[in-house]
Amino acid sequence: MKAPTEILSCDVLVIGGGGAGCRAAIEAARCGNSVILVNKFPIGRSGTTITAMITYTGTMGQLGICPDDGPDVLFWDVVRGGHRLGNQDLIEVFCRGARDTVLELDSWGMKWDRVDGKFTATRLPGQTYPRGNHRDAITGMMMQRVLCEQVRKHENIRVIDNLMVTKILEDAGRAAGAVALDIASGQFLTFHAGSVVLATGGAGRLYKVTSMPEDARGDGFALAYRAGATMMDMEFQQFYPTCVVFPTSVRGVMVPGAIVYPQGARLINSLGEPFMHKYDPIRKEMATRDMMSRGMALEIAAGRGGTHGGVFIDCSKVPDLVAKHPKSFGLFKSIGMESFDRIEVAPGAHFSIGGIQINPFCESNVPGLYACGEVATGMHGANRCGGNALAETQVFGRIAGEQAAAFARYNAKTDFCEEDVDKEIARVRSFLTGESKETPKELICELQELMYKNAGLIRSEESLLNTLNQLVDLKARASDVKAGGGEKYNLAWIDAIDLQNMIQIAELICVSALQRKESRGAHFRLDYSEPDDTFLKHFCITLDKQDGRTITSTPVIRTREEVES
Repeated sequence: MKAPTEILSCDVLVIGGGGAGCRAAIEAARCGNSVILVNKFPIGRSGTTITAMITYTGTMGQLGICPDDGPDVLFWDVVRGGHRLGNQDLIEVFCRGARDTVLELDSWGMKWDRVDGKFTATRLPGQTYPRGNHRDAITGMMMQRVLCEQVRKHENIRVIDNLMVTKILEDAGRAAGAVALDIASGQFLTFHAGSVVLATGGAGRLYKVTSMPEDARGDGFALAYRAGATMMDMEFQQFYPTCVVFPTSVRGVMVPGAIVYPQGARLINSLGEPFMHKYDPIRKEMATRDMMSRGMALEIAAGRGGTHGGVFIDCSKVPDLVAKHPKSFGLFKSIGMESFDRIEVAPGAHFSIGGIQINPFCESNVPGLYACGEVATGMHGANRCGGNALAETQVFGRIAGEQAAAFARYNAKTDFCEEDVDKEIARVRSFLTGESKETPKELICELQELMYKNAGLIRSEESLLNTLNQLVDLKARASDVKAGGGEKYNLAWIDAIDLQNMIQIAELICVSALQRKESRGAHFRLDYSEPDDTFLKHFCITLDKQDGRTITSTPVIRTREEVES
């Protein structure tokens, strides 16, 4: 074996340094385990948690402004908001645990906004009561800061930044560690672990328009899939309705529509007409994100969009915009935008609802491999309700860390195959010497255009099959892509590795979307435009290393009888 630069050993390896990963590492460390937390870029300054602006779901009872709210009300809001496809075991866990995580973060120094001593909250579409706790308009950033401080307090957590994990190592079907590339040095490391937690976030960067940061490329999905984990509900990719499309310098920045509509903002087409009443007559602009995005996409497709492919949000009548929303409107003003009466917006990829199938212990079907946060799936069903993402990282991050620690404690470490390490290093290094004249970045842009056009908000059998055919060609071209340059901090090399993962994830999305011959939540098909309860089930894909992928379906887990809304 050509030994990698370094072999590191730990009880629990956590991959991903956002909200879910930090929370998992903290819990595993509290259980007395040695933990290594690796992150693709600097912890606290990368990932999707810091991009979350406002709300964190938590039913605070008498501690908040809505004492009538509670876990049971939240439960049915999540079930209905997910179009009855959510795993109710997971929803139960979430609804019972969210409040505790608010209080725990508070005890760690998270300064939640309060009114007269009570937790204040914003009401978002799909919520019976206001329950979106917040800290100014930078809730995610402040939460991440608090979590990073807690991570640093634990001597048994080692944090390693600038590491890209490229393979989960296995032994007899069990997760045993990982291979990673040190981005700064270009050297490889091997991790020998008792258990592995994936907390790598979503794959918003598969699409041309997205609110997600550059590193949201879905590494964890590809890692898990190649390790044998079951991927579920991959057809459901949530789009945030109002992402700026022009000017291009701020493309993808979210306009907080659900917050400003009650203050007088309007959503209009290129003719100056409000249109959401045609797609959701009762809720109109206060519809859930899936319905808002669908209505906008159909309006654009009908030729009533702007010159840059969007519709418009008119915020001219909303007072104190810049002061209330400095992250968005303050940014727009800083680049010279003087009027807020016709901001061109379009739906942008915002959250990967599908992902690694987990149970209430955050276990995947691969022993020793756990998942939490956006990379995992089951709770949201066909649509994620606003405010649930941040709370999900903490509720399930805590469980994943605790359970991964228990697995490592009660199961002796197993050895991994050294030949697997050699093969993985050779595979990754091959992208430095490929012979293609196309750059990895060019192919990534081509993939993003393809997915946004054919497998984004509006899909059909024709568009999905066309996309799969083009992905075959793209995969062939990507296999010989050349990053060029040296091994140290070569971002083109990272692009080349990411490209392979992104194409694989795109295939899973298209294959899953073909199975679901209906429209439900974040999945809309022109050829099957209505929901069909015969498809009230999950589609699962597992890599069969002998015969390719296996596609199965599984019923929705229900814990309660459905009641009338």
